[in-house]
Amino acid sequence: GGGSAVEVCGAPVKRKERMREKLEDYAKDGRTWPLSRHILDPVRSSLVCEGPSQMLEVLEWVRGSGMPVVREKNKFAVEEAEDGYRDLQVCVVFSSSSS
Repeated sequence: GGGSAVEVCGAPVKRKERMREKLEDYAKDGRTWPLSRHILDPVRSSLVCEGPSQMLEVLEWVRGSGMPVVREKNKFAVEEAEDGYRDLQVCVVFSSSSS
């Protein structure tokens, strides 16, 4: 309690062109069919945290939220980030109670 607020930033829906590029990459990598099953983030948002401890708190909240977590990618866990960018990506399945 009493910590800093988490900033929620919306992102545009992933473009069809970008999804096609990803499918081509997945085919080259020999991923399993259907290749579209590997695109888990067509609708995205970001949560901006104050630091590592707040990131872990948010991650634990997401894990306990009831939304199925289908992928976690921790770019802090690698020795060196290829492009210098580090983040923690979590893909969940969201369903509306009105559906």
